[in-house]
Order: sequence, then C-alpha cells, then structure tokens
Amino acid sequence: LRAVLQVHAEEAAGDILVFLTGQEDIEAVGKAIRERAAKLPPGSAALSVHPLYAALPPAVQLRALRPATNGIRKVILATNIAETSVTIDGVVYVIDCGLAKVRMYHAGKRIDSLLATPISKANARQRAGRAGRQQPGKCFRLYTEETFAELAESSVPEIQRTSLASAILALKALRIDDVLNFDFVAPPTLEAMGAALEQLLALGALNKEGDLSDEG
Repeated sequence: LRAVLQVHAEEAAGDILVFLTGQEDIEAVGKAIRERAAKLPPGSAALSVHPLYAALPPAVQLRALRPATNGIRKVILATNIAETSVTIDGVVYVIDCGLAKVRMYHAGKRIDSLLATPISKANARQRAGRAGRQQPGKCFRLYTEETFAELAESSVPEIQRTSLASAILALKALRIDDVLNFDFVAPPTLEAMGAALEQLLALGALNKEGDLSDEG
C-alpha cells in the first residue's frame, strides 16, 4: 500500500502492476488503496484499482487489461498469473512482494497445501520484465538485495511438488509399466512415486501386480 501511494505521488504517469500472493491479499490491499485514494489532496490524479487472478470471471479480468482513461492511473493487483500469461498495456511500474502461493504435495502425509513461499530469481526477473514493455519502466522489489541473493535460481518443477497419481496412471495407460525407472526430465522423489502407486492401488486403478486394472 505504501509503495503504491509513493509511486503515485512521486513518479511520472504510468500504470502500476502489483504482484501479491492471492485473492485475500488482493481484496484487502485493493480496499485499502481505494480508501486512501479518496483522501488524496485536491488536484491529484485519480487511482483506478483492478484485481487480476484466475478465479475472477473473464469479464472482470478484461477490465484490468483495458487502457486507463486519461488522467487516471490504473493499479492492477495480480497474482503470478500476470508473470507470463498476460501482457498489460500501459504498465510502467511493477511492485513485487517477492512471494507467491505454491501448491505443495506432502507425500508422507498424503495432503496438499497452498502456502505463500519466496519466489525464485527467474520469477523475480520475469516480474520485473512486465515493467516498461512499451517505454522505460521501474520495478520496486519489497525485499532486500541480500534476500534476492538467497533466492533459488528457478522454481521447483511442478512434477516435484504435486501428487503423481494422475501422471503415473497416464504412463500405465501408455503401457509404460516400469514407472519407477522412467526417464523424467525432472525426476520426482521415490517417496512421492510410492505414495502415488499406493493411492492408485487403494482406488482399484492398479491390481496387486501393479498393472492397470479395467477400472484404471
């Protein structure tokens, strides 16, 4: 919130793209910005706040992509959907919180969790690249240079952090029986593979020999 208001007060014209972790954060920050925007000094440019996350109806998402009216600075509050999925015209400033919600599967506990975790350096560069695609821009990172240096170079591949049940079922359907020795580009852990095989066996998708059942 402070970064948005500071950019609005001190920087030249141009829309602001803010990366946040999820819907709750976006709605809370959006409400706070609207409340502060109503108290801006007379003569200040208006702020128009637009959320952007996957669960929004397409019509609402499109509002964030449309150009702002003259004299109004648009503030887009987005999840990492705005990293690569869409390009928003008019964005000159990016504010990066340095976090993203990532789904993680815990094979030992057989549960999924959705946690806000630090992004990778590749994510950070991708976010910065959203600024100034049509003219010179700036990225404001809300974390220190030391924190950036400690970030992982790239994100953990999805196959190493999600349940493998559907992937193994697909391999079995393709008549690839030795899934444990399959040549994955980014191999998952044996624990995750074992948990997926146990789940498929419990569901009746595999028989006791580990082959695809009729139901599977």
